[in-house]
Amino acid sequence: MPLIKLLRKGTIDSHEKVLTSPYFEKLVCSGKHYDMGLQQGKRFKRKISRNEKILAETELFRKFVPSFIPLPFLLHAAKKILPVFIPSVLSGEKDIFSRLNGIADGAGVDRELIFLTQALEIILDHIPYHAGCTTVAITPGRFIDKEPVIIRNFDFLDNFRVFNIIRRSNPLGGIPSLELSFTSIAGSHTGINREGLALSYNYGYSKEPQQARVPLTCHVQSALEKFRTTQQAVNFFLNKPFSAGAILTICDAEGNLVTLEGSPTKKALRYPDNNGLIINTNRFMTDEMQSVNIPDEALFDKNMPYGLDKVRIHESNEQRAKTINREFNKTKNISVDTIFKVLSHHGDDNNAFDNCACRHLPIFQTIASAVMFPKRRTAYFLVGSPCRKKYHKYNFR
Repeated sequence: MPLIKLLRKGTIDSHEKVLTSPYFEKLVCSGKHYDMGLQQGKRFKRKISRNEKILAETELFRKFVPSFIPLPFLLHAAKKILPVFIPSVLSGEKDIFSRLNGIADGAGVDRELIFLTQALEIILDHIPYHAGCTTVAITPGRFIDKEPVIIRNFDFLDNFRVFNIIRRSNPLGGIPSLELSFTSIAGSHTGINREGLALSYNYGYSKEPQQARVPLTCHVQSALEKFRTTQQAVNFFLNKPFSAGAILTICDAEGNLVTLEGSPTKKALRYPDNNGLIINTNRFMTDEMQSVNIPDEALFDKNMPYGLDKVRIHESNEQRAKTINREFNKTKNISVDTIFKVLSHHGDDNNAFDNCACRHLPIFQTIASAVMFPKRRTAYFLVGSPCRKKYHKYNFR
């Protein structure tokens, strides 16, 4: 059958951007939570042992720390503090805590290093106000195959690209899930489970300070292991205190789509717009969250590199959302081609820098991407930049 006919039917497996055989750092971990962590730690022992060196060499941290304070000293201090912080905040999350201990034992590293990397998402939330992502939920009425889709570009520090993993979790007594995660953490930022529940977590730029609470990636992983419906997941997150600003995109196999925007003190729900889309960057969009949103006119800190100190914090958030909305609304039925075009978009001027879905700043880039189909319980994950790499197919069959 000609390729064009396959695309009109939305047959993503036949698209040149998708390979059907998984290849990148695939990890399958099964059993009790400690055992799953142990398997992960053993599988990525060499990479996990490099975490501290990578942290010490991260240029962005140097921009926010006085030059007379050595970064290794700060990391050493953090490793002394976090053994107290992490066990206390995870006291009610025994499964996650067990998995972290398993990762440390499997990799043969100090627990302090694993606790530090798991807590890094909270630390990074306010350092640059720039570690953002792009997520779009598409309702069944807009996708060509009449099923819901969640797409996501994960933007992060480029030297952390090597720590990205594609993981399958088979928890004893829980729901199996497929996730995008990191070598050293028990949580995940993007995933779909065997029941068709799909989740994606973006930073939300909140004015509120971070709190010593469970990192959101841990809650995302717990939700994937426990729930099958959007409503169950929403109820779960509404009852969990947030450590920092967060924007969660949630969808189930029935096509129930919602975004939950949250901060340490507030939460609000947002639903698909009149065009059947929810577009999330890192800016709170609900009225309820505006009191804690970073102001529209706020500029980046003077320490930001590459001239970003003269740029509004929300400029990229606004431009990414505007462009994605325009591209998806050029057609009534969103096709696979359109999805890949949006995820690889380098902006109207094609400069591949910051105000686009596929971002390429010198130290901060799009380092992973996902297309998730809750109804068919299938995910297409990519580690790297969507403009350069191919997606690989993962499912529960």
